[in-house]
Amino acid sequence: MKPRPKSIFSMHRVTVVATLALSALASDPAAAGGAFVYEVGTEDVGLAAAGYAARAQDATTVFTNPAGMTRLEGNQLELGTQVLYSDLNFSIGPGTSPALGTNNGGTAAGSGGWFPGGGFFFSHSVSPDLKIGFAAASNFGASLKYDDNWVGRYYGQQITLAGASLLPSIAYRATDKFSVGASVNAMYGYLKSVTAVNNLQPGLADGKVHLSDTEWGWGGNVGLLYEFTPDTRVGLTYSSQVNLNFSTPAQFTNLGPVMSALLGARGLLNANVNVGIKVTTAPSPTLPRFAREGEPATVGCQRESL
Repeated sequence: MKPRPKSIFSMHRVTVVATLALSALASDPAAAGGAFVYEVGTEDVGLAAAGYAARAQDATTVFTNPAGMTRLEGNQLELGTQVLYSDLNFSIGPGTSPALGTNNGGTAAGSGGWFPGGGFFFSHSVSPDLKIGFAAASNFGASLKYDDNWVGRYYGQQITLAGASLLPSIAYRATDKFSVGASVNAMYGYLKSVTAVNNLQPGLADGKVHLSDTEWGWGGNVGLLYEFTPDTRVGLTYSSQVNLNFSTPAQFTNLGPVMSALLGARGLLNANVNVGIKVTTAPSPTLPRFAREGEPATVGCQRESL
């Protein structure tokens, strides 16, 4: 994929930016967005997620629709790994202040554009009608790392946001045609952020503010599967929202004396930063949803069709 977003930085008063941005750490909530992906080491990579909730042809149904386990016999295990590549570049707008330089940040996604994916999926037959399973995978997040001197460094220099889900699951065949399933979604979230700080003194290199935290969030998935014939079935899944409530002190490095004094006067040098992320992972890989300005930070997408 080769998205090339464009933006304009019209910050003529560069010396004011850092103070204003850092004061926001202790004030209003911010809006953010992320991507939902179905590339977690399953056959959906080759099938473009067609029949995502209804195929139930192997152990990956523990993740896509737990009710589908009722179609599996015995014990089923699947492991999947993959390597993904993204070509994501930033284009500098004509209104950008010359004081910010001309660096476009380089290839921002992953490590030089490369990042891994994969998952673990297991299904066990307790009886012909009762199944239990377990899945481990991560299907949302963002990982961006720009060059140190890129023009947007005072907005963000590095961000990693990811959630790894552990999904113990159960399914039951209520009739010959109808099955139900459910999973507990224990999500382990990881947040890391680095932003440059303008030190307000000519010739002095930028400082940085670092945020880093991990947090557990909890949710659930419910799945239904109705089989009209052995070759025709309909699946429906619902995934609840998972809240990741990160809370961590801001860590500043390489601050100049002027900026250090300003931040100290505002009580921000040891300020605790609360970042609440609402993760919605309703599986519709072709319909990513990004939070609008003013909304709480949301990562994921919404399903509009089966």
